[in-house]
Amino acid sequence: MAKLTSAATVNKPAVTKAKPNIVRSSDDLALERYRMTTHGGPGHGKTFFAATASEFWPKVTPAAKKMALSDMLWVAFDAGAVVGFRELGIAIPNVIDVRWLMTPAKKGEEKPYARTILDAINIVVAAASEQVSNGDIKWVVVDTVSMLDKALNDYWEKNCPSTKSGAKDKFAMYRCIQYSHRLFHEAMQLLDCHVHFLCHTKARIEAAPGEDDQKNRQKAAALPGDNDLIPDITGGGAGIYTANVSVEFALVATKQVGGGFKRIVMPTGGKGYRGKNRWQHSLGDEEPADLGSIIKKIEAAQ
Repeated sequence: MAKLTSAATVNKPAVTKAKPNIVRSSDDLALERYRMTTHGGPGHGKTFFAATASEFWPKVTPAAKKMALSDMLWVAFDAGAVVGFRELGIAIPNVIDVRWLMTPAKKGEEKPYARTILDAINIVVAAASEQVSNGDIKWVVVDTVSMLDKALNDYWEKNCPSTKSGAKDKFAMYRCIQYSHRLFHEAMQLLDCHVHFLCHTKARIEAAPGEDDQKNRQKAAALPGDNDLIPDITGGGAGIYTANVSVEFALVATKQVGGGFKRIVMPTGGKGYRGKNRWQHSLGDEEPADLGSIIKKIEAAQ
């Protein structure tokens, strides 16, 4: 009688697990996730420019009926960042109001409470990741990085390390501000959607010998046409939000004869404004401040 072979000794075909292919085509990456930064003066229309990227943005404004930009998540560091949409009949259903997060809960109110701006950043990152994972959010707009920067300045001025003499270590303070920006930016960059950072504009000038920072700031404010106009973010922090983007728009609003404003964006900069454009053959030096149309123009050229 033949001896049965133990199951343990039966030769089974080896199972080879296919290795994931991490090599991708540049065509696959070109339009997958837009990363944009727009800077312009306060009230010049950066918020509305960002909103025009929504597929639900009305063709004609004011909207004939109530419209909801449900494919957008707004991270509002500025007070009243999205208030102006109401009079146009446009609603932003998904808003993270950072100032509200940093206000203690009222009696009977259930809400997260961020005691510091660093706590707020952690809450924002977690909430944004959760919202984007649902698949409905196509755009996250940070409005504005400049107000986040001011909050980080206030925090680290109070909490930065001291020198041996007991004075505030300004170099350490600026490094901490830049590090906080880097952590926030990297977290936003990892979101599986398009991300648009909005900033105010400031004039950059070289420090004059013998003049203090206050005098230099006054000179920059008085002579914006003679200086490089850049995002209003402390020190090297500005480079974090402009280095790894497809386009850095400079937005300008000019008052028209008879009333109203004409808004344009300059993908390559101009008129003293800094810009950056990786779509050199798709976009002109000046474009109407309609991000939806700009994106269609980019995609049509691919």
